[in-house]
Amino acid sequence: LVFLKRLFGLIYTPHYPDILILERGADKIGDISYLLSFIKCDIGVMTAISDIPAHIKFFRTPAQVAREKVKLLVNLKESGWAILNFDDQRVRAMASHTRAKIIGFGFSDEADIKISNLEINLNNPEDAYMNFKIDFRGASVPFRLNKIFGEHQIYSFLAAIATGLIFDMNL
Repeated sequence: LVFLKRLFGLIYTPHYPDILILERGADKIGDISYLLSFIKCDIGVMTAISDIPAHIKFFRTPAQVAREKVKLLVNLKESGWAILNFDDQRVRAMASHTRAKIIGFGFSDEADIKISNLEINLNNPEDAYMNFKIDFRGASVPFRLNKIFGEHQIYSFLAAIATGLIFDMNL
């Protein structure tokens, strides 16, 4: 019943969201192509390709996962954006498979959105935090993330920052 109410609300509401963010996962080969057959996107985000595939039943190697996920970027228009983790070599290599504009993020000097001055405090898990700066086009902005326990968690934050910048949000 709740699902039907929400569906009805989406169809008959006069106010639709300006931006819709969808996570597209791939459990097996062909999933991304299937999703792209009815959902088009303007921005594709690639955070990482793990050394051990998350869905090991259908993906035997990281290369198989990368071949499936890159389909998202291949289908982006020239006017679209590919947001790529430049610290992950498999993801970074995907840049050559898209016509879209590319924005890279990470700790790498080649990244457009770069982390610097990282300080991780794990002395007390209740007060754990990370301080760092995000450098982008000559601007450097300090950030603090509370209750964060590892630098791998910064990558999702950077992908969100990149998306906001594409929509002209202030760093």
